[in-house]
Amino acid sequence: MNINQILSSITDIANRAYAGSEQADRLSFEVGMLSSKLREMAFFLRTAEDRIKELELELTKDRK
Repeated sequence: MNINQILSSITDIANRAYAGSEQADRLSFEVGMLSSKLREMAFFLRTAEDRIKELELELTKDRK
């Protein structure tokens, strides 16, 4: 899923969940969802970085 799909999905969910509510309530919900998604993406990035380091070590060992 690309960033535009993620943002669109969050906006759609917020609009449905808070239809007819105050704009501030909907925006607060969106901010919470965006924060959660950023934490998730940061976790995936850290995991990928760790895996890359592991693979680099394996490649270095194999070359010796």
